[in-house]
Amino acid sequence: MLLASGGLSFGAFSLFGLLEERARLRSELEVARKEARAVFRARLERERELGLRLRELEQAGEQGRARLRLAERERRRLVDRLSLAERRIARLEEELETARAIAADATAGDRERRRSLERLAREKAGLEQELTALRDRLAAALEERDMARRVEKGLRWRIDMLQARVAEIESSRTTAMIWIREWIGDHLAAIEQLLAEAGVDARRLLERAGDDLPVGIGGPLELPEDEPLVPLAAPEGSDLDRTLVRLQAAQRLIAAMPLSSPLDSYRVTSAFGPRKDPMTERRALHRGIDMAGPWNARVLSAAPGRVIRAGRDPAYGLMVEIDHGMGIVTRYAHMKKLLVKSGQRVDFRQPIGIVGSTGRSTGPHLHYEIRIDGEPLDPAGFIDAGRNLTTIFKG
Repeated sequence: MLLASGGLSFGAFSLFGLLEERARLRSELEVARKEARAVFRARLERERELGLRLRELEQAGEQGRARLRLAERERRRLVDRLSLAERRIARLEEELETARAIAADATAGDRERRRSLERLAREKAGLEQELTALRDRLAAALEERDMARRVEKGLRWRIDMLQARVAEIESSRTTAMIWIREWIGDHLAAIEQLLAEAGVDARRLLERAGDDLPVGIGGPLELPEDEPLVPLAAPEGSDLDRTLVRLQAAQRLIAAMPLSSPLDSYRVTSAFGPRKDPMTERRALHRGIDMAGPWNARVLSAAPGRVIRAGRDPAYGLMVEIDHGMGIVTRYAHMKKLLVKSGQRVDFRQPIGIVGSTGRSTGPHLHYEIRIDGEPLDPAGFIDAGRNLTTIFKG
């Protein structure tokens, strides 16, 4: 059998390249999340500003229309008064002409008639002055009405422009959310397919990973009465929120999956499944893989977790079991020395023991098992999945 480099390597493939790639992808995802949150906050603030401005313009338009109605009523009232004044002037002119005719025939000493004539003349002058004032007020009312119409037209144009801008922002936001959902959906499907090829029920484990995520806070958006309406506020519990939760669950699951080899370099001396037992030479079921490595090679934790067993077993010799959460457990057996204790937390690829030949063993090697909900699975499929993991995100 061929020698393969440990970690997540095969041939020229480097485990540390995968680790750096995974760290870089996590960093880029966090930056993308921050940028997305900043964009959504900026978009929400912009939408609030547009909503405020739209509300102000609509109020100004309503005020302009009210002033226009008042100006129109004032104009009609002034026209009525002007018509009445003109009729009164016409009647007074008739009376004045009559008085003048009577005065021409009267005697020069008829003072009473003269006073009546003067009074009529003064009334006529007063009415003419009032008529002039009414005409001036009518002209001012007409000018104010025309100005109100021009203001209303300008406000309507600005409202139409703002509504078009709001529609453009909404369209851009919808397009961006569709692209993000498709991108995440494609990667989740690829992750599920990759884990399925390793024999894992990815959907069931993704549900477990999502169950432990922090509970969100939501509800309808109800603003105070004095708060202006924002027409394009982002809805709570949107498809994008649910898609991001699924991506968080996938990240958590991948972080807990033992996708790394427990030895830096090794060769498989006995594969998973039925085999001839090395002691009895009878057919038996092998629930892990045997990995021969260099003398005194360090055994590494395939994923972060908690040591649930560290000690001696009649068949497995010195062995370590690590619980990685969500029902995932790895077992490392036949070591000559243990470097961890039961209950201890271990990090990814932390040394946990030294390769040996304790227990039911014919020579120095590491017996490596992976179990999910107690069911043994072929570790080689997990190691192959780890090798292919970076291609998902590079794609």
